[in-house]
Amino acid sequence: MPSEPPSDSGAPVVPDGSAMGPYGFFRDNRPLGTTLSVLLVALPVTDLAIGILSGIDLRRLSTPEGVAHFLSPNLDALDVIMMVVGLGYLIVASITIPLFFVWKNRSCKNAWFLAPHRMSITPPWTVIWYFVPFAQLVKPLDAMKEMIEVSIPDDPPMKLADLWWTLLISALVI
Repeated sequence: MPSEPPSDSGAPVVPDGSAMGPYGFFRDNRPLGTTLSVLLVALPVTDLAIGILSGIDLRRLSTPEGVAHFLSPNLDALDVIMMVVGLGYLIVASITIPLFFVWKNRSCKNAWFLAPHRMSITPPWTVIWYFVPFAQLVKPLDAMKEMIEVSIPDDPPMKLADLWWTLLISALVI
């Protein structure tokens, strides 16, 4: 696609008026971020529901009738509810995880569009680092901090990135 002279940001402008950076066009990430936020709330809520239901189920096992029920092939209402909530958790997690990687990759592309000279981690590596042993404990946080510094240059909320990373690692450990 032929490009016109660079825009005020230094990025070349294509004929339709949109600017293009080193990793493609700037894309509004807010709708994806909103969807991801809802899913990231639904995930611990369903996890909490599974925990509560499991506690009820374990308490039931403390009685002889509960043990007999556990050994029988019949399902009761609690078993069905636990299966439905567990399936809901699996569905939410199956959607959330890839959506998070798409959001993070797109956010990094946008950061490269805004200030390529301040970025060192490329969009593919923002996702790949999650799968590299040992580096996965540090590099995803570095990528997030770079994106935050570029997106909010005046007063970046780095404590928020540190909190996010601490909660994420804690959730994996627990």
